[in-house]
Amino acid sequence: MRKAVHLVSVAHLPTAVTLTLAALFIAFAAWLSFPIPGTNIPQTGQTVAVLTVGALLGSRLGAAAVVLYLLLGALGLPVYSDGGSGWSVLFGSSVGYFGGFVVAAAFLGFISKRASRFLALKTGQLLIAMLVGHGVILLCGFVGLAAEAGVATAWQQGVVPFIYGGVIKSIISVLLI
Repeated sequence: MRKAVHLVSVAHLPTAVTLTLAALFIAFAAWLSFPIPGTNIPQTGQTVAVLTVGALLGSRLGAAAVVLYLLLGALGLPVYSDGGSGWSVLFGSSVGYFGGFVVAAAFLGFISKRASRFLALKTGQLLIAMLVGHGVILLCGFVGLAAEAGVATAWQQGVVPFIYGGVIKSIISVLLI
């Protein structure tokens, strides 16, 4: 017997409130971070929040919430991991990951809304979508980091340390939904 996941509807909230709450959720999750041996990029709750927001809000609003989060940080609010902010952080070594956040939120939103048209998204299907979403973020982060630090460094410090965390955070995202 398979369990179905019924996605929460936020249609009753005004769009501005929904986007603001989602961006704040991502910011809060970014503050939940811990270092990973072998890299100076911390493991954070950002990806959990980004993928959850995308799945709950749909591709358009999910991506818009992530863009709002990124703009808040770029404008100086300390919403990035480790309290970071500013344009230099947004377009620094994490630029690929940040871009991946937008793409992954849109992807999760597309998948979840498409699935909810037919029936509820099955838990296993949602987990696979979350894993793919984390893969998208890592791929985009790898490309951005490789342009700055080289392919080998980007792979060893920007992807490998985050693979297991991505699996765990995908499970957490499914449980949140």
